[in-house]
Amino acid sequence: MKYKNSKKIKIAFFISNDGYGHTVRQSSIIKQLLIDYKNYNLDIHIFGDTTLKNMKFNSLNKINYHKNDNIIQTKKNIDGTLSILKTKKIFDKWKKIKKNLVHEIKIKIKGFDLVVSDSVPHVIDASSELGIYVINISHFTWDWFYKKTFKNDSIYKELSKSYQKANEFIFPPLTDHEILKKYKNKISNINFIITDSFVDNVTNIVKKKNLIRCIMMDNGSKVLSKKISKVIKYIENFDNLYFVICGSSFKKSQIDFLSKIKNCKIEKNLKKIHAYISSCDFLIARGGYNTISESLILNKPTLLYSEKKNKEVEGNINFLKKMKLTKEINDNFFTHSFKTQINNFISNNLKKIKNNFSKYRFYNNGSKQACKIIISRLS
Repeated sequence: MKYKNSKKIKIAFFISNDGYGHTVRQSSIIKQLLIDYKNYNLDIHIFGDTTLKNMKFNSLNKINYHKNDNIIQTKKNIDGTLSILKTKKIFDKWKKIKKNLVHEIKIKIKGFDLVVSDSVPHVIDASSELGIYVINISHFTWDWFYKKTFKNDSIYKELSKSYQKANEFIFPPLTDHEILKKYKNKISNINFIITDSFVDNVTNIVKKKNLIRCIMMDNGSKVLSKKISKVIKYIENFDNLYFVICGSSFKKSQIDFLSKIKNCKIEKNLKKIHAYISSCDFLIARGGYNTISESLILNKPTLLYSEKKNKEVEGNINFLKKMKLTKEINDNFFTHSFKTQINNFISNNLKKIKNNFSKYRFYNNGSKQACKIIISRLS
């Protein structure tokens, strides 16, 4: 490899501001790069906004952080559902200022050897105009999301035009077939990319005979926080269940209430909740891609909430439903029928889903595979 032990290799990572998923995937890839290619003179720059505070690396690793609003993201209603109106305004704004965004990015990445985007379309434009090899890593693209959510209009065409300029796409499992078909000549497929907290730590949940252990978790967009808060009063009514609950968005009074319940543990750190997955029996969560990735790798049955009008989450859940590895839940789950629905799931679905996992095998070395591709494209 011509870059080994020679000049600095400047790699830029641009990360969408939409929740934590994009951040944890790229964080995992960057950490793997620093491990597998430590003899390479890597000069890594990360461009993001609120995402930067969630990316932590070994103090010996010199990472350059740049505050950069990558614009495109989804917006939520008060109840956690997708706000069609507010999200549409984001895309309208993006199209209106796209030329300025491309110009600004070109100034920031001039002289770089390679650009990785997850998944910022105007960064692809800027890289292409400078002749820099650009890789898009994501499990969906914003042009696909826009078309599914809104329509095939001028904004969709502008998004699609940007993605067409990418040199390569790296897609993990469960990427929609429409996306794979559209970019089929530029695709490298990899296995699941898992979060660094999931890799580095395993936290055990209390073990007792005949005790079933359940994790009830929120996500970075706080879609389920209000819904979970509605059912915490029913937790102590379960004799055979032990709950680990993500309380990162709870009020102090709610945390105090739960802390007094014997069959419950509160985890206030949203990132750390993932470390409990390996020792639970099933999860209650939003159908986000990271949560699904981890549940599949560890063969964990799930009760997954489908965020209304969010085609990405809907697609994730549909994949698992076809494989019979999850049960979908809706708003009615987080009501007075909470206990009845969980007991029905345990009696009628839990064992069947566990048995269905024997038909599949999922791998978690996506970060390692992505790194190998990234380095190979430098030569």
